[in-house]
Amino acid sequence: MRCFALNLLDPRCLASLLLFGALAWAPSVSAAEVNVTFQPPRTIREIIAAPVELLATNPPFETKAVVTFVEPSAALLFVHDGTAGIFVHTGVDLSKLVSGTALTIKGHAQSGRYSPIIVGTSLEAGGVTNLPAAQPASVGRMQSGAEDGQWVELSGVVRWDGREWLHRVL
Repeated sequence: MRCFALNLLDPRCLASLLLFGALAWAPSVSAAEVNVTFQPPRTIREIIAAPVELLATNPPFETKAVVTFVEPSAALLFVHDGTAGIFVHTGVDLSKLVSGTALTIKGHAQSGRYSPIIVGTSLEAGGVTNLPAAQPASVGRMQSGAEDGQWVELSGVVRWDGREWLHRVL
């Protein structure tokens, strides 16, 4: 059956056009109008897996974690809470932190520019503790970004070691 504007006398075409018109003019519901309740994340793994809608609300977050990487001159801080690793953006002085420093972090989770992050409003340093066990990773997973912020182990040959753009590069 083909329905054209000239064939409005056919009841099947008229019904199809009325249904299409009703759907086209039906009010749409935006995500903001739907009352969706999210539980705030309790672990870094939950932040990484959180839907964008939850991270858009900047949920509060508090955790105990260990520093896996810190570069004070570039304001880089990565931590691991035993479930996963993540970047922490903070205005706090990082110069006294070293890899292995135990931290209590208070702040909130955000989607970040590349992957989820913690915006730390408060960092309380404890003593030095053990780093988490590194997880084996492939070069392909590293290049894909799937291991962003994670504490991983790679096998390879270091051909150069130096600094570029405030970062240590191997």
